[in-house]
Amino acid sequence: DSVAYKNCICLNLIVDKHGKKMSKSVGNIIDPYDVFDSVGADALRWYFLARLSPDMPKRVSVDIVADVASSFINTFWNTYGFFVLCARLDKVDLSRDIPFAVRPEIDRWALALLHKTVTVVTESLDHFDAKTAGEAIESFVDQLSNWYVRRNRRRFWKSSDPEDTQAAYLTLYECLKGVHELMAPFVPFLAEHVYQNLVRTVDPDAPVSVHMGNWPEPDAGWQNDALLYDIGVVQKVVSLARAARGKS
Repeated sequence: DSVAYKNCICLNLIVDKHGKKMSKSVGNIIDPYDVFDSVGADALRWYFLARLSPDMPKRVSVDIVADVASSFINTFWNTYGFFVLCARLDKVDLSRDIPFAVRPEIDRWALALLHKTVTVVTESLDHFDAKTAGEAIESFVDQLSNWYVRRNRRRFWKSSDPEDTQAAYLTLYECLKGVHELMAPFVPFLAEHVYQNLVRTVDPDAPVSVHMGNWPEPDAGWQNDALLYDIGVVQKVVSLARAARGKS
């Protein structure tokens, strides 16, 4: 008793890896199952939604989609795998909270960045802008993997302070939980797998699927634009130093 949909985004043509229209006579047809079976449907979805504007022609090949998987999906998966491995070894109790205000500055930075990412992704998808939303998610996953986890490995492995280790586990868990929920419309199969292991094992009363839960809400108490700016300055200095080292 209603319309099937209220909004529709039309994509440009899907073409081969050289930008040419696919044609049986030319022999440049891509069998989608070659992509699904070797790389996965989620990587193709992410490529279409998050890497390209809707009006751009979509070049498709197994290699192109595999690059998406290696550059983003694998980064997320490795970060998730790091958490799962360490948490299982340490038998972490995620129900034991550490107040946000007493967590180390880098934890508060990660959660402030998650707050900003949830806000940007929500606003972008409300305006049917999947590319901007995807870019925000990719940026957050990159920061989580290449800045937060790298800076904090010793807190998971060799920390002599159990409260500090608990704060690190809670922060990484909250970041992974928030971002995989943001990813769910883009990569539904990956998000569902992570949800069942990351959320349902901790909270059996949670909805049976990530796709049946509520959209994540940014925690206003996590917002800290000044801290995001300060860490951004630190990251810029580190980047310049690395560039200088590489040049020398």
